[in-house]
Amino acid sequence: MRRIDPGSFFQPLRPQIMVLLLHQCDSLTDAYMASISNRLNQVMKTLTIVSTIFAPCSAHLHRRHLWHEFCEHA
Repeated sequence: MRRIDPGSFFQPLRPQIMVLLLHQCDSLTDAYMASISNRLNQVMKTLTIVSTIFAPCSAHLHRRHLWHEFCEHA
């Protein structure tokens, strides 16, 4: 019975297999990056909404604090 060496059996297919694996890895990387990008967009949207609400409030409080300091020293 003749024994078949797996290395010699797949030798002609090796470049094609490597190209397919490379494309699969690229696809997985693209899918992961898209997922991370979507999550980052959600976080940025939330932070934008929060800052839009609280930035005017903090500016108003800061102006009131400065006005009180000015009035106390005048």
